[in-house]
Amino acid sequence: MWIFTKHGFFSAVCARQGSGKHGQPVDPDRIMVRARLRKHLKALKEQYPDLLGDCEIQESAGTDYAFRLFVQKSAWMRVLSGLAEETDYDNFKSEVADHQGKAGAAYEHSLHDVWSVMHKLQETEGLVPITAKQIDGILPFLDRFEAVGFSAGSWKMPEGQFPWFNFEEVVMEFQQALYENGWVTPAFDWTEWQESAEEFVNSPNKIEKADATTIQKLLTTHSRKDRFCEGHLASMFENGQIVALFRRLKAIRENMKSG
Repeated sequence: MWIFTKHGFFSAVCARQGSGKHGQPVDPDRIMVRARLRKHLKALKEQYPDLLGDCEIQESAGTDYAFRLFVQKSAWMRVLSGLAEETDYDNFKSEVADHQGKAGAAYEHSLHDVWSVMHKLQETEGLVPITAKQIDGILPFLDRFEAVGFSAGSWKMPEGQFPWFNFEEVVMEFQQALYENGWVTPAFDWTEWQESAEEFVNSPNKIEKADATTIQKLLTTHSRKDRFCEGHLASMFENGQIVALFRRLKAIRENMKSG
């Protein structure tokens, strides 16, 4: 586990048995607590001398974490309990700044970077960033959708049957390309995002500031919803939503080239 505290950042995992080399089985009763900075482990030892005072800080050149100590899991559990009990603040980054002062400025700055990365994860809901290859895989459809006389298809209403929308071949190819290039993703719960998608339909100008991940969410929502609501995707062509999304993708792709 990774643990960010006012004393420092730590990575705690089970130690290995025997020589401790890779490939050895883990020791579930012994914990290796690693740190990027020696002073973080030193501060933790000073905070919990009864539990960590006898644990030697070891330096390992060439390893992922330069500093580490070993402790029995039973003692480490008490350290974690102590860290929870000492929490008496409502803003972690500010507490680190107050507790460590100027000496901990680099650590505090790193925490802001961590916050930013995790906030991005929240905004994208865990989706993998869109690549230029993914955009290139579907962008050629824009010219076909903007062509004079383009039609997504037509409604079929056989007597005695429910009406259904018959897509033109180009739309069928488009739908296949979305799946092949990862634009329709199962990693995203589109059913929980329908209200957000509706905002882009009601206010198309919002698309002008949408990023590629948001466009992926919109394309996933419209494609998947069409399976449950006959004619939904056709209406997104008719109201200009699909073309607007592709124009935004084109702008994003051009910025990738210039960057």
